[in-house]
Amino acid sequence: MDDQQRTMRSPPKGGSGTAPPKLHEELTKLGNDAKFVYAEPSVNILECFPNPQPAEDYTVVHDTTEFTSLCPKTGQPDYAKVFIAFTPAEKCVETKSLKLYLVAFRNTGQFMEAICNRVFNDLMEVMQPKRLRVLFQFAARGGIATTVERAFPNAGVGLAGPSLYAEEVD
Repeated sequence: MDDQQRTMRSPPKGGSGTAPPKLHEELTKLGNDAKFVYAEPSVNILECFPNPQPAEDYTVVHDTTEFTSLCPKTGQPDYAKVFIAFTPAEKCVETKSLKLYLVAFRNTGQFMEAICNRVFNDLMEVMQPKRLRVLFQFAARGGIATTVERAFPNAGVGLAGPSLYAEEVD
């Protein structure tokens, strides 16, 4: 191994020999073991960190194909693709906490419409973003697929599909 390779693999050296400062200590889930407790989802699961560029308007898009909930009437599983797009104001949602929050719906019996609105309301509460769009594309059951969408401001809502980028969220 030459000196350049050794340098590239070496951890950065702190000038004083002390441990680097801990960043974002308010984030309790990131960097810790995930505990997948299939309990009732709660807004308290969601954690945020300060927007690193609050003077800039940019869009963050989170999506997953692994959302599961239960039909409140039959107990049958409902599967969905979830798309969340937002333009942050002062805070951004931390992704591990978002994952744990969405996983908490796994054994929750709620109608599809209620789930989308609950996720939207909880994200609005914790982030207070400039713009937010939440879209759930539930897999077909009984031959009918269901898409539920909500946006703030309301102008972006429609049957446009899952494209959630800034120019379409306005």
